[in-house]
Amino acid sequence: MTRYVLSYEAPPYVPLNDGIWDSPLAYRCDDALAVKSRATLPPGCVFPAFTPTLELSLSQYGAAAALIAWAQQHMTAHWGLAGRGQPLTRLQDEQRVSRNRYTICQRDWQALPPWTAQGGRLQIKDSCDEFPFAGTYQSGASLVQGGTACVQLQAVKTNEWGQSPAQIWTTVQPIGSVRAAAPCVRGHIPLILNTVEGGAYGLFANAQRLLDRDPFWIAVVP
Repeated sequence: MTRYVLSYEAPPYVPLNDGIWDSPLAYRCDDALAVKSRATLPPGCVFPAFTPTLELSLSQYGAAAALIAWAQQHMTAHWGLAGRGQPLTRLQDEQRVSRNRYTICQRDWQALPPWTAQGGRLQIKDSCDEFPFAGTYQSGASLVQGGTACVQLQAVKTNEWGQSPAQIWTTVQPIGSVRAAAPCVRGHIPLILNTVEGGAYGLFANAQRLLDRDPFWIAVVP
């Protein structure tokens, strides 16, 4: 909290009482990176009472963003969806993040053959994408023995040509039955889309100075 004091007087009159007030919200300042990076992040402050929103664009992230939108709409937990679910909370322990990722995305995982588009000239590797993120306390890894317990999704190629993979693999569809109460979803998502979306979360955590257990929302936008 910050206290402000305003002193004023009009000679030769007797000085008036000081005006004193406190900042309406507590704020938190730090000079450390929230995400390990070589980039320099200057000291900064945030209002912890404000919960920021990570916006992920379908036009930029394609099927990777569509996986999150599908999970938010079809799963009963509605992870990170404002107005329906609870915010996600950042997990900063890198060892736990790695264990979460191993549990969901390495156990019982079998990659699909590379996807092709643009007459076969574009080849993209399959990758395992999970939601909620491994880097959150909502990761399903603490509730399941392996990723097969998650709802399984797969990217869908809706166009043969596009300026970017996000314009080719634009949506997702379930593989097998859907159990809406499952603690996670796991999807076959083109590697490049999965990678850039994961980078967006890291940049967001830095920009918003998210520390361990700090909450945030996710909104999938056009």
